[in-house]
Amino acid sequence: SPEYVPLLEDLPQRIKELFEWPQFQRGLQTGLGTDEGQQYLIEPGVVKAAIREFDRVYESADEGTKRVLERAATDHYGGLEEMRGLEWLMLVTFHWDPVLYPY
Repeated sequence: SPEYVPLLEDLPQRIKELFEWPQFQRGLQTGLGTDEGQQYLIEPGVVKAAIREFDRVYESADEGTKRVLERAATDHYGGLEEMRGLEWLMLVTFHWDPVLYPY
């Protein structure tokens, strides 16, 4: 299972390091963990904590970093406000790929 709950994973390393995403405590696993990977449904309280962490980093970021974060939120969720409106989150991981994919 994942160690943390990221909203965005496809960020440059220098920006990834700014975040202290909430710890993964539990999630409803919806897949078998075979070729479709392991899917974890993340509950609203943890999602809201991840959004607060995003906002913490965003508010203190320089303009260049803000643009990167805005672009990532737009590419992944359709925009900052759409991302901030998330209630549930699905994390997907594969045994052959250590990256967590949030949806």
